[in-house]
Formats: sequence, structure tokens, C-alpha cells
Amino acid sequence: MVFPPEPGFHIRKAQEAEARNDYLSARVSYMACVDILKRDNTAAEFLDIAKNEYSLFVRRDPIFNNLLPFFLEGVRQNPGVLQSDITSKAEEMDWSELRQYSRTISKDDIRYVFYFAEEFGMLERRKKGRSYELYLPEQSERESVVNLVASDTVPAVLNKGHGDKAATKAKLRTDLHKERYERAMTSDLHPYLIYRIGNSHECSADHSDLDGLILSKIDPWWDTHLPPNGPHCNCYTTALTEDRKKRYEAEGVPVAPKFDGTGGGTIPTKTVVPDEWQ
Repeated sequence: MVFPPEPGFHIRKAQEAEARNDYLSARVSYMACVDILKRDNTAAEFLDIAKNEYSLFVRRDPIFNNLLPFFLEGVRQNPGVLQSDITSKAEEMDWSELRQYSRTISKDDIRYVFYFAEEFGMLERRKKGRSYELYLPEQSERESVVNLVASDTVPAVLNKGHGDKAATKAKLRTDLHKERYERAMTSDLHPYLIYRIGNSHECSADHSDLDGLILSKIDPWWDTHLPPNGPHCNCYTTALTEDRKKRYEAEGVPVAPKFDGTGGGTIPTKTVVPDEWQ
């Protein structure tokens, strides 16, 4: 699919910037492309593709991948911390503990990480005044279970059997997470889901065999294995178009570098569920 001239220009600029390791310029170009398409009511199909390209870039972006574990651990230790309390201290933080950056980490970098952490289901942000309270998904789900117990609605939700496990998880998530899940499941442009492992130790140790698994989003396997798969699981799924599925099968699935800068590259796709996960 060929993008309209102006969004296509920004996509090319983003790709060129990433090729020379200028991730900040690439990020700005992807943002410009998405913003232009949002204002064009006739470009919905292009907007979905641009958002997907931007999301894939974010997963490759060293700034995102190196800051994310640091911030998730902070939220784990301080559930409900305000995003503004973190961004206000950006210039005071010693970023050399994470990595030797060639520039100072800005407030926009931190907002960028938190925005996409929420988009990828790794974090929940709740509006609080002019800022957001930050929670990990398992913290939010535990709170939701408590609220459901208090309202005597848990039996009706939880006693439907394994076939409704995915729906149960969606029920226990926030309305925002459920809305994203339902949007992905109803999109005619994205008939597949790909399983990606999260950044927790549990995910790396127990769920790595599932990384890169692509199945139709109506496959019944998702009924019992839609992430999260465990109390500390940060795994997630991404909806794929037919073209994206074919590209991943031919070229592999992009993998971001690890926290220490090692790794990265691609992994092969899987189209058959591993025996231990049947």
C-alpha cells in the first residue's frame, strides 16, 4: 500500500533516521505521519498501518527499551505514583545508571515511554487531575477482583468454565484495556494475533516458547491463553494484517535489544502451538 505523499514522506524520513541510529528524529517523523493521518477523515486504512509501523518502531527504540524496566520497577514499588512526579524530576535523575546516553533524557522521553507502555498493556494510567496515577496490570487486576467480590459479581463472571477465560480476563481489566481488546478483535484488517513475551523474569523463563506465535484471532487457543498468563506476566498480543504476517514469516519478527544493549535482531515465527502449551 502506497501512503499519500505527505505521510509517506514522514515514513521515509523515519526509516532513514532509524537507519543512522537517530531514534529521536525517527520518533518525531512517525508522530508527524500519524498526526497528519488523524486529521484526514478519508485515510483510516492508512492510519491503522502507520500506527502499527510506529508501534513496531517503539519496540525497537533503545530509549523505550532501556527506560521501560526502570520505570516499571518504580511503579511496582510505588503503585499509584503520579506520572507528573516522575517527569518533574527528569533532569535530576542519574541516567548513567541505565546507560551512557549521548543526550539528556527529557520529560517528553518519559511521557513517550509511559504512553506506549500503556498501549502495549504493560502499564495502566488513570487520570488524576492534570496527571495520571500509574499501576502495573496485575496491581489493577487485583484491585478489580476485590471490587467485584465486594459487589457480589465474581461468581457470575468466574463460573463459566475455561472457554470463557479470555472474556473473564477482559472483564477484570479496565474499560480502556477491554476497549482495545475488542477493537483488535473486530478489525477486518487484522485477522491475526501474534504472541510476544513481556519483560518480566517470569515471562522470559516460562513463556519464551510462545514468543512469535501467530494464530488467527478466532483460534480457540486464545480463549485460555490470552495474556496475561500468570500474576507477573507482562506478555502481550499485537493484531496483524495478512501482509504483516507474511512479512514476519519471511523475514522474522523484530526483537529489541536487551536492557544491557545485547541481543536484538529477529526471531522466527511459529504457527503451531508448542506441545507444552496445547
